Amino acid sequence: MNAGAEKKPRVSKATDKPAQDTLSPLLKPKGSKESALRIGKLIREARMARHISQVALASDMNMTKNLVNNWESGLSRPGMDLIPFLCDKLGISIFDMMGMEPPKSLMELPEDEEKLLKDYRLLDSRHRKLVSDMIHTYALGYTEDYIENLKELAIGLTETEMAYAAGFGDFNLMEDENETSLGFYRANRVPSNADFVASVTGNSMLPTFQSGDRVFVEKTPVVDVGDIGLFVLNGEGLIKEYHRDGLYSHNKRAKTKKFHEGDAFYVIGKVIRKVEPEDCFSAAETEDIWKLYREGGISVKASAR
Repeated sequence: MNAGAEKKPRVSKATDKPAQDTLSPLLKPKGSKESALRIGKLIREARMARHISQVALASDMNMTKNLVNNWESGLSRPGMDLIPFLCDKLGISIFDMMGMEPPKSLMELPEDEEKLLKDYRLLDSRHRKLVSDMIHTYALGYTEDYIENLKELAIGLTETEMAYAAGFGDFNLMEDENETSLGFYRANRVPSNADFVASVTGNSMLPTFQSGDRVFVEKTPVVDVGDIGLFVLNGEGLIKEYHRDGLYSHNKRAKTKKFHEGDAFYVIGKVIRKVEPEDCFSAAETEDIWKLYREGGISVKASAR
């Protein structure tokens, strides 16, 4: 994710906190509770469809993950100055975000559909029925094939909202209270030993990983020397390269986390590789997959716990 190319909310130099804290404080939502819940559900589903963690989204806005979580829980709503950014980042129309009907001019049919409809209106009732039945037959067959294809291709993996790599995290939180979500990936692309997906924050592992990347992880209590893994060292959740004397970064500017007597050290798992765009479904496909999942038609492979 290249957040540098996007315009982030301004940061206050006096307090080094997001300008959101002073310009658009997130108070109790104005309007109905239903409205706040609707916006929160919209943000969460769009974020998950694009495989963006709460941590990554919050980082792009110089905000904390808790504020994003509050939006998605319906406890608060984003300020008006953040709406354009969220719509662009998550692919949400401004009309959907505001709960408004789009202008009729925006609901015009594409040229090919308009032509088809004009031709259809030239037919008598008997020929209209023939054409309708034919289109329905083709559409039904396409839909069934499409659904079966999604069922065969899609696999669900737990996505942990805990971010790793920059000394961020708390072991107890990760084990007991770590918020997780579900993401869907192309089964023929997912490594066979992948158990869950974790997010990366910070740039201590550049150029191998950058902040905002997601990685496939195999749960294992043991890794070999030279393996990149997920670790907890004295309460810090880290993605590093394991060596007997410590955890190494790939960024030459980052310091090595050396082991010392009495350290509390845990291995969470082995990082297999970065999640690539080819591993994921389009937003439209993901929406259909979620429908199938709710109907019990998609399997979930593993849990991060």
